[in-house]
Amino acid sequence: MNRQYVWMFTTLCACNTGKVTLEKVNEDFDGRFLSQVFVWECQEGLAEDTGQNTVFNGTYGHQVALYYAPGNLDDLLLNEGCFYGLDMFPTSGGSGGSSLEGLVGYPTWSNSVSNGLLEGAFGYWFQDVLTDEHTCLNPEAILSDPMTLDNALGLSSVSISESYTVPLVQFSDGISQLSFGETQTIRWNVHDWPRSWVHIRRTKANQPVEVLTCTTFADTQFTIDDQIWEYFDQNLSADSIDVFVGFESRDVQRSADGSLVEALNRAVAVPVEN
Repeated sequence: MNRQYVWMFTTLCACNTGKVTLEKVNEDFDGRFLSQVFVWECQEGLAEDTGQNTVFNGTYGHQVALYYAPGNLDDLLLNEGCFYGLDMFPTSGGSGGSSLEGLVGYPTWSNSVSNGLLEGAFGYWFQDVLTDEHTCLNPEAILSDPMTLDNALGLSSVSISESYTVPLVQFSDGISQLSFGETQTIRWNVHDWPRSWVHIRRTKANQPVEVLTCTTFADTQFTIDDQIWEYFDQNLSADSIDVFVGFESRDVQRSADGSLVEALNRAVAVPVEN
């Protein structure tokens, strides 16, 4: 790739010694360190003053991943619009995926209260941290706790720190059993996350058949309607349709060995029938 762009360097405080944040880097970087917390709607009992349930965000899951494809990774999210085939949850480093030469064991991650092992090879290492431990604990406890990449050779100086309050996402009834062509609306509160998106995923036997990602940076609602379904091919067989609303912060850093690494912190809302 021969794209040209400008790097603006900002050295952070001594608490992140060696970490250099780069601005205006959207493509041709080497690695991606990703933490994504899945959130779902939890409810408390009826409030005395309103007689209604109190609804709040709980922690549905947490995943951590490392991608390594020197000079072959781009920003996943484009500036505006909807993009067919844009997968926000890739499970490989792509055609340029590479091993970390000289790595002993597996990369690890850690924050102030926990740590984990990222298993994999050839450009993709992953951990499903909470597996099926769906809870009503505040997801911001994980999102706001700085995370460091460890035992990843020269990439080990990369960290994830920037986080914001997670907005409450209201999915319309029945969206968790969405049928092709059905109209559904999603709404969420105003938030401070720099980037947001809606991801629609048609799958068969848990494997993606078609995916669509729409940016929603300045929006607080999104409607799945005929204009959205026009992107998809109903003739392609699928057994489920999944919908996600993502909020993320993005930071591109120069690691200890000079690699350019994208650090992504995500809160991803999922519709779950109680």
